[in-house]
Parts: sequence; C-alpha cells; structure tokens
Amino acid sequence: MTNKSSTSTTPLTLRIHPEQKAMLSQLAEAENRSLANYALQAIEDKLALEAAKQQAIQAGIESAERGELLSLDDVFERINHWGTV
Repeated sequence: MTNKSSTSTTPLTLRIHPEQKAMLSQLAEAENRSLANYALQAIEDKLALEAAKQQAIQAGIESAERGELLSLDDVFERINHWGTV
C-alpha cells in the first residue's frame, strides 16, 4: 500500500485538533518527511494493523466454529508467555 505515486491517490480533507497536527508535524520533521507523507504513512500503518486484527478475529471465529477451543488454563499459559522466546 505504500509508495504509490501521487497519480494513484485521491485527496482527503479532515479536521484534527491543533495538538495532533503539531505532533504530526514534529514527528514528520524528525524523520525529514513532509507532513502529508507522514500522515499518509500513519494512515496506511493503521489500516494494515486493523486489517490484520480483523483477519485474526475472523480466523478465531472460524476456529471456534470448528470446535477448536482452548481451555482457560491454556489461555492463561499463552498470556503468561507473550513476549518471551
């Protein structure tokens, strides 16, 4: 989704709080990028994250419908090991 030419984009106008615009500007400047480019990347990242989340939810629903469920103990075991190798 990233790095598409400007000819394949469409304008979007939105209103944000001044503090949000200031933060976007500051972050964009820190990465030597334009505000528009930084905002576009932020939107693309958020859309990708939400799409992955929805896909994982759907996969979980389908798994549950097949009867592939975890016990409560298994759930807690997995939670306790998140972020560990």
